[in-house]
Order: sequence, then C-alpha cells, then structure tokens
Amino acid sequence: MKTNHKRLIKKIILGIVVFGGIGFLHILNKNNGTESHKDSLLSAKLQEIDGKIWQELGKLNITKNTLTKKSNQLQRNYLQEISVRPTRRRVKESTRQLIYETLREFDLNPEDIHVVSEEMPSPASSTEVALYINEKTFCKHSTPAQRFIIAHEIQHILNGDSLHDFVLDRVIDEKPLNPRMANKVLNTYSQLVELRADLQAATTNSEWAQRYLIATQETLEQVGDNSSSTHPKNSERLNLARTIVNQMNKQTIL
Repeated sequence: MKTNHKRLIKKIILGIVVFGGIGFLHILNKNNGTESHKDSLLSAKLQEIDGKIWQELGKLNITKNTLTKKSNQLQRNYLQEISVRPTRRRVKESTRQLIYETLREFDLNPEDIHVVSEEMPSPASSTEVALYINEKTFCKHSTPAQRFIIAHEIQHILNGDSLHDFVLDRVIDEKPLNPRMANKVLNTYSQLVELRADLQAATTNSEWAQRYLIATQETLEQVGDNSSSTHPKNSERLNLARTIVNQMNKQTIL
C-alpha cells in the first residue's frame, strides 16, 4: 500500500504548482556581482530559505551529501520515468515562442526542453526535460505574468528540483519513518522550494521583480488564496513580491 508521503512526492513530481541539476549555490555564484543579488537582504533571504530546506530534510536524516549521492545513482532511472512521448500535444505557436524566449534569457537551450500541452490545475509545471503548460489557465494571465510563470519553472529545472523529488521518494521508502511526520516535513520542504524558485526568478533584475508582482496579483485575483499544503499562500507570495520590488527600487535609486 502506498503511504501518504509517497503520494505527496508523486504530486510534487507531476508539478502541481501554483506557478509551478544545477545547485542553488551555483545560481548565487552565477549572479554574483550583478543587479540580481546586489541587495544583501534579498541574498540573505535566498540563503535563509536554502538553509531551511536542509534543516527540514535533516529531520528525516537526509543530508545534502545523501541527496547528491542518490541523485547521481538514480539519474538514469529518473530520466527514463520522465521521458516525453512523441504523441503529446504541443502548445500553440505564440505560447511556444514566449517560452523559448524566456528559456534563452536564462541560458537554457529550447531544443533541450520539450514544451507540452497538459490538462492540470496549474498553469505550468516542469521536469528536468519538459515544461507542461495548461494553456486554458496560462493564457488567462498577461504576458509579463506568463513570462514569470515560465521563469519560475526554469528555476526548478536549474535547481534539479524534480530530480530531487524523485530521489526523495526513494530515500524515504528506505527509511522506517512515521508517515505523518514525513508528510509534514515534505510539505514544508515543498513550500520552501517554491519560494526559492520565486526569489531566484524575481531577483534576476528589477523587470523580473515587476513580473513577479504582476503574476502574484493576477493569481490572487483569479483563484484567491490557495489552501495547498505543499505551496505557499498566494497572499504570502504577493507580500514577498512587494518586498522584492521595493528593495529593487531602492537599489536602482542608489
């Protein structure tokens, strides 16, 4: 019988996200000295979230070294499981072009990422090799919001979040854990991973911060405050977006 934490990980892998491997420290290093992380408060927030992620996983005796080692061992299995069938539906051309432009802006080759139309509750989700788009929901958003939604998913790809979810599924199965405790930890872990992706995309520069603000405003207006245990509340994301925009504006003035 599947335990609750197993079903939770499956849900995360499928990308049931409100908007929504290269490690987090690589992202910080890549942007070091650019507009994206000049502000020490925003940089500190990113580091705080990353620390909390490992603090939560530590409650299950999962360390960064454990996850890295298992990721290397299971990467081939993961890629086999997430392979995209050729028969999957494609998105319309205008959506595809917007996605390709955003991928290039974050130094990803569009030829490496499948873009697939998918019916799901959220406007977008991702694995290491694919972006899944619910165009009915996605196209309700303005162009700036759409671009941020994709940028958020790109951070998941860069961070290897989908691979890590796959690996966590296997690691947790090997441990004699209380399912309720595992669920609580993984819910918090998932929320932190979502906030990390928001922050990484939004702090790229002031334009991306504005797109984050627009995306969170539109999402809150369209669906209200989400009740998902695996994702931050939309009101929390809106407050974070306002904070980032304010910090970016101060940064520009200075």
